[in-house]
Amino acid sequence: MDQITPVLDRASTNFETDLTTDDTDAFSYVRNCWQEAMRLQPPTPFSTQSCFSKDITINGIRFTPTTGFMINFYAIHRDPKEWIDPERYEPDRFN
Repeated sequence: MDQITPVLDRASTNFETDLTTDDTDAFSYVRNCWQEAMRLQPPTPFSTQSCFSKDITINGIRFTPTTGFMINFYAIHRDPKEWIDPERYEPDRFN
C-alpha cells in the first residue's frame, strides 16, 4: 500500500489521463504478483510448433528440418530444478 498510495493520490483528479504505464514501476509488489500468476498459469501453455532449419543433435537426440517441436512453458515454469517449491504462489520470488 505504501507504494500505491502516492501514485494514486497524484493521479486522483483524472486516472484516465494522469495514471500511465510508467507509473506501474512504482508498484513492484503488484508486478511480482503478476509475474508469479503468469508463471503458474501462463496464458499460452505451449509455444507454436517450430522446426529446425538444418540437422542438429541436442543431448544425443537428432533433429532434422522436418522434426516439429513445441516448448512446454507450463512445465518449465513448474520445474523443481529451477524453482523452489514450484507449486506454491510466492510473489516474493521475483524480488
